[in-house]
Amino acid sequence: MTTPAPATLASHLLHALVDDARHHATSQRDRDFVDRVSNTEDTEKLTLLTDGRLVSQDLVNAVGAVLRHLDPATYAARLNAAGELTSFDFLELVAFDAKAESEGLADAWAEHRPEFEAPALREQADDRRALTELLDRFRDEIRAFWRQPDADDRYYAHLEEADRRSSAR
Repeated sequence: MTTPAPATLASHLLHALVDDARHHATSQRDRDFVDRVSNTEDTEKLTLLTDGRLVSQDLVNAVGAVLRHLDPATYAARLNAAGELTSFDFLELVAFDAKAESEGLADAWAEHRPEFEAPALREQADDRRALTELLDRFRDEIRAFWRQPDADDRYYAHLEEADRRSSAR
């Protein structure tokens, strides 16, 4: 038995993700959205489903991690193009913002810098001014995140995942 090529595996994972979204679509609006996602390029599907509305955020994160492993040049770069963040990187930014709110930006930056997946974002995390600009650019999305009913659960799950990754290094 031969192992499928990474592009084939990636395509199958993305189609499974779209099928899961279709299964959870209860309104006509959601079904129309899933149809639009289904007809986009594979590299766009994950980005469109990252809001966690129709597919669990854990599943999106897992598929995203696999895709970045299978084809990092395509998926990591694509997800971070044009100001988009992976789910993990976005939640790192949310976590950092929470620390900055409670401890002040200077202390949070000195002690709790985000550990982003994307290399370009890691560089920004090392520059306090650049990180502040990144926070400002995503301020509306961060506020919208906290208005979601499952925000606390997703936030704490992310903190656990970030701790796990940090201790694995």
